[in-house]
Amino acid sequence: MSQALRTADDGDDLETEQLRAAVAEARAAVQRGDVIPHDRVREWLLNLAQGKKAAAPRS
Repeated sequence: MSQALRTADDGDDLETEQLRAAVAEARAAVQRGDVIPHDRVREWLLNLAQGKKAAAPRS
């Protein structure tokens, strides 16, 4: 079965534009080296899961 194509409305356009802006911002952060290594994020999340209060890691 085929479904009718759905046309984009203004809300979809706004959401798409917001997603594109977020991706562009993330790519710029990576270029600047403004990232947090996976192992630091993992350690932080494991501490939170164990009920330990921990400050969020920063780059």
